Amino acid sequence: MLRSTRTLVALTGVTVIALGLAGCQAADRASAPAESSSPVSSLSAAPAVDPFRADGFTIGIANYSLATPYLAALNTAMEDRAAEVGISAVSTDAGGDAAQLAADVTGLLAQDVDGIIVSGGDLVNAPGVSLAMKDSQVSLVFVDRLFDSGFYNAWVGPDYSTVGWDSCDYIGSALGGRGKVATVKGGPADHPIGLLLAESFEECFAQTLPEMSLVEAEEFGDWTEAGGESVMNSLLASHGDIVAVFCQNDAMCLGAQQAAADAGRSDEMIFVGVGGTREAFQAIMDGSNFNATSLVDPDAIGEQGVNLMATIFKREDFARNSVVPSPLVRLGNAAEYFDATSDY
Repeated sequence: MLRSTRTLVALTGVTVIALGLAGCQAADRASAPAESSSPVSSLSAAPAVDPFRADGFTIGIANYSLATPYLAALNTAMEDRAAEVGISAVSTDAGGDAAQLAADVTGLLAQDVDGIIVSGGDLVNAPGVSLAMKDSQVSLVFVDRLFDSGFYNAWVGPDYSTVGWDSCDYIGSALGGRGKVATVKGGPADHPIGLLLAESFEECFAQTLPEMSLVEAEEFGDWTEAGGESVMNSLLASHGDIVAVFCQNDAMCLGAQQAAADAGRSDEMIFVGVGGTREAFQAIMDGSNFNATSLVDPDAIGEQGVNLMATIFKREDFARNSVVPSPLVRLGNAAEYFDATSDY
């Protein structure tokens, strides 16, 4: 996986300055530092200082869940990046309980943190978080998931709509725009990330691949390898002419790939996942029929979340909404993005 500590981020939205939620709209533009009148010789220049250095500040990291490798890696990336830039970090795990997430935010505020980063997992919203932050002067940054409330200072995460389109484009190009494509969804039906991926993939499919057909199983894969295998077995039993499978995460795709192998049908189809896990990279680089995945990098997202918070602390400009690109990884470029030291 891509693990550059200075990942470029595509910035969107309005650039603002804010010290806390109450001051988000009214904060004045920070003055630019005066230029030095005496240039420093390159021979005597001091070592470069991280531009996001923010010593003396403390952040709370409120996690809805750490149950998946992705979410655990995201939290670790934020803790590591905070340490790099001199920020103290206190992390919590709500264990998949929205009420506990709100309680964790309240508890972090009681510890007089300077900012709070929320990793919302698969939550659509958490009114308790907004209520806890309502009268606070503490800044709020979301990573990965953005709640529907609109109550926040900044957000950074992946663009799952683009991921869906990229996956569709790849399948169409790889197969010449012909054949039957199956989709494996994680579920449940209202899962926010699953919805974004499904809507964008199906929109692209309908608009650009008129000679291909799309099928899906009635059950969901539950975002697990075993679930993907089960769904794929159902699809194989009903469809004898599948040429490609799009899975909403890598784990389900690995399970679906195994189901096809067990049925002796591996040579009939290709698989495209989402995530960029270590196992997916290995399958791609091995030249298997797991052809591609979109890299959703928790390290890059976590790092940029802390960078955003540091920027707020320093009263500098920032974009309210920031997108970390999710490149499509395939055999030809997998080595460029793979990190053998990553646990994700």
